Amino acid sequence: MNYELLRTQGLQYIEKVASQLWTDYNVHDPGITLLELLCYAITDLGYRTAMPVKDLLATKTDNKLTFQQQFYSAAQILPNRPVTVNDYRKLFIDIPGIKNAWIRKAVYTLYYDAKTTTLVATPPLANSFTPLALNGIYDVLLELDALTPEEEDTLTPGQINDRKDALILLAREAYHGNRNLCEDLGSITLIPEQRIQICADIEIKAEANPEEVMAEVLFGIQQYLSPLIRQYTLAEMLEMKYPMDEIFEGPYLTNGFLPDKALAESVLRTHIYSSDIIGIVMDIAGVVSVKEILLNYCDMPNGRHEWCLPVAAWHKPTLCLDKAAIHFFKDVIPVTVKKDVALDLLNEKINVVNKLVKSSDYDYGLGRYMDVADYTPLLHQLPITYGVGPFGLPAQATEERRAIAKQLKGYLLFFDQMLANYLAQLSNVRSLFRVQFSEAELTEDPHTYFFQKIKAAGFPGIEELLKDYATFEQPGVNHLPELINSYDKPVERSNRFLDHLLSRFAERFSDYVMQLYSLYGQKAAEDVLVDKKVFLNEYPAISRDRSAGFDYFNNDVEVWDTDNVSGMEHRIARLIGIPNYNRRVISVIKYEIYQELDADGKDEFRFRLIDPVTNKILLSSSHKYSVRADCEVAFKTAMRLCADGSNYSAKLTSDGKHYFNVTENGNVIARRIEYFETAEQMDDAIDFLMAFVRKNYSDEGFFVVEHILLRPDIAYLKTVPGEAVNPDNFLPVCADKDCDDGCAMDPYSFRITVIMPANTARFRETGFREYIEKLIRMETPAHVQPKICWLNDTELGLFESAFRTWLELKQQEEMNTPEGLAALQELIKILYQVKSIYPVGELSDCASPSQTPILLGRTNLGNQNA
Repeated sequence: MNYELLRTQGLQYIEKVASQLWTDYNVHDPGITLLELLCYAITDLGYRTAMPVKDLLATKTDNKLTFQQQFYSAAQILPNRPVTVNDYRKLFIDIPGIKNAWIRKAVYTLYYDAKTTTLVATPPLANSFTPLALNGIYDVLLELDALTPEEEDTLTPGQINDRKDALILLAREAYHGNRNLCEDLGSITLIPEQRIQICADIEIKAEANPEEVMAEVLFGIQQYLSPLIRQYTLAEMLEMKYPMDEIFEGPYLTNGFLPDKALAESVLRTHIYSSDIIGIVMDIAGVVSVKEILLNYCDMPNGRHEWCLPVAAWHKPTLCLDKAAIHFFKDVIPVTVKKDVALDLLNEKINVVNKLVKSSDYDYGLGRYMDVADYTPLLHQLPITYGVGPFGLPAQATEERRAIAKQLKGYLLFFDQMLANYLAQLSNVRSLFRVQFSEAELTEDPHTYFFQKIKAAGFPGIEELLKDYATFEQPGVNHLPELINSYDKPVERSNRFLDHLLSRFAERFSDYVMQLYSLYGQKAAEDVLVDKKVFLNEYPAISRDRSAGFDYFNNDVEVWDTDNVSGMEHRIARLIGIPNYNRRVISVIKYEIYQELDADGKDEFRFRLIDPVTNKILLSSSHKYSVRADCEVAFKTAMRLCADGSNYSAKLTSDGKHYFNVTENGNVIARRIEYFETAEQMDDAIDFLMAFVRKNYSDEGFFVVEHILLRPDIAYLKTVPGEAVNPDNFLPVCADKDCDDGCAMDPYSFRITVIMPANTARFRETGFREYIEKLIRMETPAHVQPKICWLNDTELGLFESAFRTWLELKQQEEMNTPEGLAALQELIKILYQVKSIYPVGELSDCASPSQTPILLGRTNLGNQNA
């Protein structure tokens, strides 16, 4: 802030509005003194506002935790699940014990029988067929770290094999924990070696140490044949001028960062060239010339290749040290090399490269707590003669003089309160721009304007100016809080703050908001507020895992009643406000029914809802039911009503207590048997109940079935008579260009089926359903084709049962059993038998237009209005 500019503009304003009464603008005038004082105070506000952002966000206690709530760190927000081949190679190389890894497309071929129009596992002999190679299946080839000399001496062959098996298992677990949607693992094997023999005569300098030169030569040749890949610390990556986004690009590695350049230099060679090796040797200090060099395979001693040696496909060339014939000369005199010393030096060089490092997060530094809200009232800056400061007036001051001083204090208090509120707002910037919220903060009432009371210690006599000073900032009293809140539109303003934060991640909720407003009106703004907070809370996972599939391999994760779902499911669920995205039963709500026996001896049923954490009854049925099934229907209705805040009816007892019921069309369906002292306590209880029901009793959810995972094991089918050609084991195929049932010539590769419940309150709405379908297609990776099915509760229940059985058997690796094959056949049958359920539309005439018009592909045909 520019003090001189403020003073000049202030004088200009005084001249404009008060020039007829006020003509003395010299510095001795009290009015000019007050103007200068206000200008100084405003410049102080400007100074505090211009403080470094990290200082404005700092807190006196738990400063580190505060910053973690304000920002996601580089390691949290920048990495993503493996996508490219290099990403997966990094994932495997990061496992201690694995030196390198390569990925290739796996061979999985089915055959289209033109006569039966089905897929089979073996070529039909009597009919014409078309081979179908599936995409999205990969084989992984691993190169393990070489055994150290100590390990070679101590490990038995059995222990060495156990080590290999353990590393292959770790790689398999790593892949399935980071599997992409519509992709799968074919096999993981150790890459076969092709051992290379090199014979060379090398002249070295007279002063050269032959053992050191030999170690350098062997190391250089090994790096050429099969390079060691070094991982770097964050400091080393920054020193190499890598930008932060490139450093953390790809999967987050725990054992150091791995630049793509290092992977590009470690490709499998198809040819070994003598010229390359000569160039490597000539670059070594102490080497004069390479007199002769020959290449050969170790298992073909009579071979001879002077310039080029081919390497078999998908084989790793490696130098056989025991057969290497490398001779040194100083001029024409042969030099003896102590081989054991040279090998020790070689191992030292290898250990330097293989030295384990640890990845670290970027430390962006913490701010200093500056207590920007601390405010000193203006009266402290006035001369003592004004009589408004801490020293007050002399004892002999007249009543008129004391009244004038109070008038000036009252005048200054107006400015003090505004300036203090500004600083309170500035000190709470951290509350407005945050990306992480606790469970309680997700649903609490938002506040976007902040204030603070002028402290009595800093403003002598303030109690005489404000008669209710003791309660001036307490809620419920018609003073400062109510005055501030009358200007606040907390839901609207909080949504705008969250929209700003979301836009920084290139995300938006505008389409979702429009759909909710069309369904629920203004109430939608509060629901969207919670949805946006949840989305920001989970954004690192939502962003990182958006292309990820679920993990069906690792036994330490569940496949049902679990959040182990694809990243696409997680993301879409949050974008449409589904509170519980777990894979679970959604066709039937879990009932909490209890039986009570009255004095008349008749069995009667009630329902209730209990918080498992506190064992508190949150809701009870308002009626008794003689039939359990009727009670279950009422419970399901109550859960549906509780998820919508418009179905709560607030009541007041004769003695001023607050309580509420859950109603439908004026009828009480359920009640809360608890009375609250204040309306705020009752509103908090309603908010908690609504969030609890939405999370634990929501019938909203959906399932994603990846077709590539439904492929059977061809080798197993061939061992069971007739199953290799049984069409029930394969997805239906359609060779025509026009296929309206979701089939295709290749029904497996990069295809998913999305199963949605058709009968939930929101999903019955045609507009909202159309929005969801559009969102699914937008959020599905571009190379993946989704088929969307809307099922009623009956068909959904059949699908859930078949899907769960298949998932559990697949995780238990029981697919190559009669039970596994039967589960696969049942899932395929249901998946292609079910048909989408659409809302009923009505034909209507011009006189009485229908509220649910016929929409092509969106509704079922109804009846014309009479």
